Amino acid sequence: MTLAAFAKVNLGLWVLGPRDDGFHEIITVLHLINLYDEIRIEPSSALSVECDACPGGPENLAWKAAEAVGRRDVAIRIKKGIPVAGGLGGGSADAGAVIRALRGELPDEELVSIAARIGSDVPFFASGWTSAIARGRGESLSPLRSNLRAGIILFVPKDGVDTGWAYGLLRKERIYEDRAESELAAARVVSAAERGDIAELSRSLHNTFERAILPIRPDLRRAKEALLTAGASAALLSGSGAVVYGIFPEGKPLAEMPDIGGRWIRTGFWRED
Repeated sequence: MTLAAFAKVNLGLWVLGPRDDGFHEIITVLHLINLYDEIRIEPSSALSVECDACPGGPENLAWKAAEAVGRRDVAIRIKKGIPVAGGLGGGSADAGAVIRALRGELPDEELVSIAARIGSDVPFFASGWTSAIARGRGESLSPLRSNLRAGIILFVPKDGVDTGWAYGLLRKERIYEDRAESELAAARVVSAAERGDIAELSRSLHNTFERAILPIRPDLRRAKEALLTAGASAALLSGSGAVVYGIFPEGKPLAEMPDIGGRWIRTGFWRED
């Protein structure tokens, strides 16, 4: 079988602080976009994972996903379309797609539990939902019915951001959000997404990591400025980075973007219809 594992952007990401288990408590609103990895799964005498632009073998999250659902009789080949280390959930998207494809008779509750053991974003990708709000370390999910229609331009820099390093930077600088204020802010993002209100969404976008990452990454600051200059209604770092994305209301032409040392990808919010 051949699968499309779609990327995500974070419409909002609030990091509340460290947890006793070593992870961080977050609130985030996730939305799929029209950018994907192509995954081919074939019967095999032994489990294997090959990837054209990322490590294969047991280190790959797709391998861990197949093992987690008890399938060691498949060969998995991944053709990357999602930038690596970009904050778009590429590895987690692959794992979520593999879990859904090989789930057999596993109920949804067990599926989410298995996915959470692999990675914090994997439950969202395993859920099959287009958009959701996630809490905890990302494993506590509630779906939302998005009506967003907009173009998106992604800036993919030459250098990615390691997620563990980024969280360590927040810890070092004590850059955390207030829980009550974050819940209110997340509710505004959810409401805007459900109403398809791009103007309100653009006013409500937020990412805690910008306070830590942008001051030390001038390329990402330039990308954000370039997107806004080109007519984006808002621009934001996705996840812990390093991709920055701009939202262009439906019907607004996507501008030509300047050469600032990375690459630009044109896409849009993924919709079931």
